[in-house]
Amino acid sequence: MHDTKSNAICDLLAVSGDTLIGCKWDSGIIITTDGGKSWKEYATPEDFDKITIDNQGTLWGLDKWIGIHEGSHSRLYFSKDLGQHWEGTEFDVDEFFPVEFISATHQNLAIKTYDDKVYKLVGMDLKKDWILLDSLNYEPFTTIYSLPYKIAVDDILKKDSALNRWDTLVTVSEISIPFGLIQSNDSLFIAAGGYGGYKALFASVVNDTSITKYEMESVQALGVIKDSKGRIWTFGDGGIFLFDKNKLKKMY
Repeated sequence: MHDTKSNAICDLLAVSGDTLIGCKWDSGIIITTDGGKSWKEYATPEDFDKITIDNQGTLWGLDKWIGIHEGSHSRLYFSKDLGQHWEGTEFDVDEFFPVEFISATHQNLAIKTYDDKVYKLVGMDLKKDWILLDSLNYEPFTTIYSLPYKIAVDDILKKDSALNRWDTLVTVSEISIPFGLIQSNDSLFIAAGGYGGYKALFASVVNDTSITKYEMESVQALGVIKDSKGRIWTFGDGGIFLFDKNKLKKMY
């Protein structure tokens, strides 16, 4: 068993098959190679916000903070052995301020900076080997922005391509902060923070109409992913859950 703090996961990465990597809220990563039946834990040099893996099998971790009263920072680390050893650098955020991975899993690493520019990494010198991409051409580096759906507070929106507008598809009244949305076959899966005692919200929408909500007994569901076997996973401060046979099964 794990205590509540150590259960908190801020990112989850589906590598391939039964291999998944979780990014722990209180530092470190956990790795399963058997679909969540068992986990190994490795230390990380920083408390990563996000992790991804590129087309060379290199694992990347990003630690960033956008300060208001305190200083900002951005640190990028990589591991060539799935998290056992790490190398990386801290950036001068006045010059270069990565805040988000923009590339999808197993693609050439691309990041977005605080000033909304997108860069692709073309070497391993993390201070020099970045190419600025035209914002009109970087969507092939991600699946995040290609869905015809998005979520606003309480509403799931669907894009009307013909009229180039977003219309309300369904309303999920308990969404307070939307964190994740994916499409799989005829279903949408949502991960969010919810109202009513700050309850995490995981929900599915089938055929754009039928909504089902699932209890997670935690504060926030921070994301939802689909692995290479088509399985749906969600995660947050309550741990890692597998969506199986229309139920959430806690795996960590």
